[in-house]
Amino acid sequence: FRSSSEINSRKLYTLMNVYVAAPDHPIHQEPEPLSEVTRVKYRGIAVADTARERPVLTVQLLDKQPRLTVSTIEDKRQALLAGLGVATMPYPMVEKDIAEGRLRVVSPESTSEIDIIMAWRRDSMGEAKSWCLREIPKLFNGK
Repeated sequence: FRSSSEINSRKLYTLMNVYVAAPDHPIHQEPEPLSEVTRVKYRGIAVADTARERPVLTVQLLDKQPRLTVSTIEDKRQALLAGLGVATMPYPMVEKDIAEGRLRVVSPESTSEIDIIMAWRRDSMGEAKSWCLREIPKLFNGK
């Protein structure tokens, strides 16, 4: 997220992401599963970008990599469980699937962290926005 004179932001918490696939997916047999040469051989699963005023953004997929685009993060998880491809997922969302053997982390080096932020326009600070800015962070205390 780029800072701006028009937008304020505040970090809510940090989220760990993991690159996963079904346990029998062939990427797990690859000697270098994270290399571009390997990754372009396997379908990446992505959630459709719903941005309306910005260019479409694709993260963690290579230009030449085949892809399956789904509507929701839960659809993405279901596609992974069905063995339809590989993808980066929020660890809390797949932690149980990994623990119970339904998904496997492709490589320990493939984990990453991202900051979850809230952002708001600096202009026109009304009561509702003030309340949200005060109360929303309380939902994430301890994460």
